[in-house]
Amino acid sequence: MTRTDGAYAVTVHKKDKDRRVAGWKAALNNPNTTAEGRSHARKNLLMRGHIKDAFFSTSFDTKLRRMFGLRAKRHSSHH
Repeated sequence: MTRTDGAYAVTVHKKDKDRRVAGWKAALNNPNTTAEGRSHARKNLLMRGHIKDAFFSTSFDTKLRRMFGLRAKRHSSHH
């Protein structure tokens, strides 16, 4: 059920906005994201004022893996 009062609409809008920002930041750190996808994510972050996230959220480790064309680290499963 959807409420129509202003506070609810603002809360839902903020959550959606936060999720989009989180998705763009994740795209920058995902080694499987294409260069075009990273560019799109970076542009969207910049347009919304997330300058630090657009340029500095990618870890050094991720940048090295991209530079050498390596896949993401596999995590061992503990049983």
